[in-house]
Amino acid sequence: MTKVFSYPELTHLDQELGFLAIGNNNPKGIPTKSVLIGHDGAGKHYHIKQTLNNIISSTNQSSDQWEIFDCQISSSGQINQEYWGEKIKQHIFSKNHVNSLQKLLLNISLSLGPVSTPSLQDIFPSLIANTSKRLIVIENEYKSLNFDNWLINLILSQEDAHYLLVFSDPPQQIVTKLDVLKHSLVLVVTQMPKLPPNVMTLDLDSNAYKAIRQAIKNVARLMHCDTDSVVKQFRSRPGMIFKLANMKSKTNFRDVLKKLIAGLSLTEDCLKTVHSVLRLLNDGTTEEDLAQLIGADKALHIFKYLRKEHLIETIQGIDRLGPVLRLYYQTLDKPIPNHIAKRIDQIFKRKMPWNYAIRAKIAKAAECELETDSFLALDALRVNSANLQYNSDNSHVRLAVQLHEATLKDKATDIESLRQSSYQLLNCSEPLLLKAQFYLILIQYAKKARIESLLTIAIEEAIPIYIQLRKNEEYEMQFRLGLELAPDIRNYNLDRHYLDSGHMFADLHYLLDDSKVDWPNDIRLTFKIMLTRHEGVFNNMETQRSQLKDLLSDEVASSLNKGERLRLLTNLVGIDMCRSISPSNQKNLPYIDQLNQCLKDTQPTFKACNNLAIGRYFQGKIELKDVIHYLCKHCYSNSELTDIASNPIPKTSHKVIHMNLALLLAEEDMKYIPQSLSMLSITLNNAPQDDFYRFYVEYNRLMLKFKNRTISKYRLQNRLAKLQVPALFEGLESGDMLYRRLDNLNQLLESTAIKNYSNLTRKYQKQIRNAAWQSSLLSQSLLLYSDLQYWD
Repeated sequence: MTKVFSYPELTHLDQELGFLAIGNNNPKGIPTKSVLIGHDGAGKHYHIKQTLNNIISSTNQSSDQWEIFDCQISSSGQINQEYWGEKIKQHIFSKNHVNSLQKLLLNISLSLGPVSTPSLQDIFPSLIANTSKRLIVIENEYKSLNFDNWLINLILSQEDAHYLLVFSDPPQQIVTKLDVLKHSLVLVVTQMPKLPPNVMTLDLDSNAYKAIRQAIKNVARLMHCDTDSVVKQFRSRPGMIFKLANMKSKTNFRDVLKKLIAGLSLTEDCLKTVHSVLRLLNDGTTEEDLAQLIGADKALHIFKYLRKEHLIETIQGIDRLGPVLRLYYQTLDKPIPNHIAKRIDQIFKRKMPWNYAIRAKIAKAAECELETDSFLALDALRVNSANLQYNSDNSHVRLAVQLHEATLKDKATDIESLRQSSYQLLNCSEPLLLKAQFYLILIQYAKKARIESLLTIAIEEAIPIYIQLRKNEEYEMQFRLGLELAPDIRNYNLDRHYLDSGHMFADLHYLLDDSKVDWPNDIRLTFKIMLTRHEGVFNNMETQRSQLKDLLSDEVASSLNKGERLRLLTNLVGIDMCRSISPSNQKNLPYIDQLNQCLKDTQPTFKACNNLAIGRYFQGKIELKDVIHYLCKHCYSNSELTDIASNPIPKTSHKVIHMNLALLLAEEDMKYIPQSLSMLSITLNNAPQDDFYRFYVEYNRLMLKFKNRTISKYRLQNRLAKLQVPALFEGLESGDMLYRRLDNLNQLLESTAIKNYSNLTRKYQKQIRNAAWQSSLLSQSLLLYSDLQYWD
């Protein structure tokens, strides 16, 4: 690529970013992680590309040469990626990665439990790990505080290559964050130097000088001004000027506006409407989208004209404004009429309903300050990180940020300090979408803080908000709020709203199938996985199993990341341990080997470890002492049993695992029963109001006391008769098996042949193997173990 422009400050820039060191093949002179900031159109991409291409083309091609991988992320989330230099011939990119990025942006915004975020390699499969002699340039024009934060945190965690982030006009929060990282020597942060006052004073060759001078004249004619005004206006936007200079089109720029106005048949609002059309086109709008705004005939006319005059660029199948129209669009400063802004918003609400950053831009262009602030706050509140920094004059937004942070950090002191103020979010008067987000945060905080009164009120007040979201066709927020409310209504026994819960689950299925909502395939898959997780616990086990198996089919499995696959396999193994099946097949857990392999390939989770260990133990494939060692190692950091029995449950473990481990210890040796009883008490103390733990802990406590001969058979029988099966299992197969267990034990305890725990165990296991009794693998033990599954 011929070098077109230069000025002294750019040489200093090349030194800071290590470009000269790349040319000298000197890795020590290249920052491992760096960031370049500049105004939109300041020539960042143009200078980086021309400089690195010239360096690569002027050096010898050898096996250890540096590779430059560049990915450009547009304002609407589209991706263009390429290699720079001669090696580009060896690499062909045929896959459109836009859906992967949309999935990333969606997952960053989710706060509905553990949702795995794709890695950079998931989005760009062509990136090769452990390639130390590679510079990865990420040019981001997507305006989202959450996404900017994610990109910065991402490159800080990478060790496989050198990274250069390029930001256009980042928000102040990002500038502040970069300044802190710069002074802590974690990042090299560089500002794009400003262009000299007159672009024509640059060091140009004669051909480049002539091309730019002609481009400036053309732009001046288009904008009805003199060349000095153009130079003054674009002295900080050399990238646009140099791109225009490379155009070979003979288009008469003055005719562009006239033909667009003629095609639209416009009168007094012509300039505003053209502005709206251009803005829509610049975000990759299709002819069908434009037809919704201005009608099919006018949309067809405009697209035909723009393509004929080469004023539209097609990148990865997406039509975008060419440089001339983009230049014209970016110079317009008049607001969009409100009625047109609403129609544009409707289009984006269907195209990218989760993208509140773009909707904020539309509202801002229409000078709708309240909606703009609301969308910006929504975008900020979606970050799934405990390091959220967002400043607002709105006291409710500030409180929501604090509640969100406290919930994510999971620090008892932070959660407790907000207990009283949290009620202020109830009955807030913010716009509907922001209000819905507040209630999502409030419900999740109330669950974490275990404030049942606040939780119940918040759920009940959020139901009419959900109904209004459905009426307004706010699909993404409707899905998220419904996915929170539908299972919560049942989990927290709000019986009078069970019908609402059923309607919400039905709505969510309809949203995924509704042709009006243009969900990309992998986002649809993400939503389907989330819905399966949330709804599954309320279905019978065969339905749960069938839904999960479908997600592991060859057609879907290739789209799953490792975290999602681990969760699905964890649930399948758990279901297979719990479901009724004939005695001859009960030890058959077809997915347990896949779960074991998945655990080796990804970060272990306590739920997966529990199901693998308990499943293999009940299969007879692991000794009792080994399953105890496995759980202590992976869930308790190899702590001593005496410490485990006397200390609170660590975050690496779970109440169910604590209970299971207590039972395993008691089975290994009766001397551990006092410690086991202590662990059961700790388990229940962590959830005293949860009827699941009240049932499981009290049942197992009675059995261990009977085994330890500290309770009589008659006392045992009397106490078992008073136990209440958890409401969560009412009407489900798992609940039926618990009722049958209690009935079976009551019959056995009536017999005079039962003298002690050993007698009861033998009789119980003999009877439970009877083919007439439908039982599960976990039913084989007189003690009541539990699996763990991902249903949130």
